[in-house]
Amino acid sequence: MSVVLSLVLAQATLVPSVSAESIVASRRLLAPDGASVGTAAKPIGQRPVAIALGAIAVLSGGLALGLGVNASDLATQANQANSEYFFKILGAQAQGSATAANVTFGIAAAALVGAVIAFFVEG
Repeated sequence: MSVVLSLVLAQATLVPSVSAESIVASRRLLAPDGASVGTAAKPIGQRPVAIALGAIAVLSGGLALGLGVNASDLATQANQANSEYFFKILGAQAQGSATAANVTFGIAAAALVGAVIAFFVEG
C-alpha cells in the first residue's frame, strides 16, 4: 500500500500545476467568437450503433411478446384438447414457442444494454 502511495505522490510532483485562469484563457483562445466553450453532445442521428442496437431491441422485444402470447394460446388449446394426441402436440408447440420467446427476450435485453452503452460511448 505504501509503495502505491509513494508512486502516486512521486507522479503528482512531476505534473506541473495549472491554474484555473490559464485553462479558461486557453479555451478562449481556442474557441471561435460566439462559440460555446463546453463540449456539445452528438445529435441522436450521429449515433448509428446505438440506433441499430435500439432498433434490434425493440423489434426482438415485439417478436418475443408475440411468441409469448402464441405460447400461452397454444397451452390453453392443449389443456382444452379432446385427445391425448392433440394435448401432446399442442403442448410441445407451446413449449417450443415459450422457449423461443425466452431466447428472444434475452436478445432484446442484450441489445438494449448494448444500445445504452453505445449511446454513451459514441457521445
